[in-house]
Amino acid sequence: MRCRTSWKLTAQIVLACALLWGCATAPFGTKTPSPAMTVGSPVYDFEYAGPTQAITHEFKFTNSGNASVSVTGVSVCCGCQAQTAGLLNTPIAPGQEDGILITCTMPRYEGPVKKVVSLHTDAEGGESIPLTIKGMIKRDLVVTPTALSFGTIKKGATVQKRLRVLELSGQQLDIPKVMADPDLYTIETERFDELNHRGVDLTVAFSANVALGTLTDVITLFTNNQRRSKIDVPVVARIVE
Repeated sequence: MRCRTSWKLTAQIVLACALLWGCATAPFGTKTPSPAMTVGSPVYDFEYAGPTQAITHEFKFTNSGNASVSVTGVSVCCGCQAQTAGLLNTPIAPGQEDGILITCTMPRYEGPVKKVVSLHTDAEGGESIPLTIKGMIKRDLVVTPTALSFGTIKKGATVQKRLRVLELSGQQLDIPKVMADPDLYTIETERFDELNHRGVDLTVAFSANVALGTLTDVITLFTNNQRRSKIDVPVVARIVE
């Protein structure tokens, strides 16, 4: 008899808990509205820029939540501007992508620089997303890479590498002469003008028609920049059968 009474009491407790649980939970299948902003690449590294040069980049973001979200404001650091026309307080639907264009003027001094702009949204908790523009400020010009490494090449093969010379002053860069071994290299130059970079690209085709082993050489560039009129670019390769 005692066992039967205990069983009934237990059943009543379980039933009461089940009823309470059913009252406390939301209907099956419903989702709590949860807007969220996700930035594809929150850091933009422009690599090199000249003093006082303006760097522009568009940061793309997506509403990765399940409810509409809006950009409510943008906090910019010194020297930066944000194009917010048509963006502020405009609902972005779930899954929808948008973007913001940031322009930052670089300082006059050489060295590393980092500019941070904060994107504020009306997501839960007033979400704030940092957007970073960073790089190195240099004068005159920069050669990238500073050396050409062709790695391991089979004898008789031809391998191409790109050498980029960035102009970082107001003077348009010109490379009137390139000194290199004509039996080893075929070099073509082409001027480029991109959003944040301009200068001269050199396509260097290396023909491995030399003795087996490690080759070390130098390609010399002559420019119209008075302070960097001559630039030596080391070359290294390993020739195998």
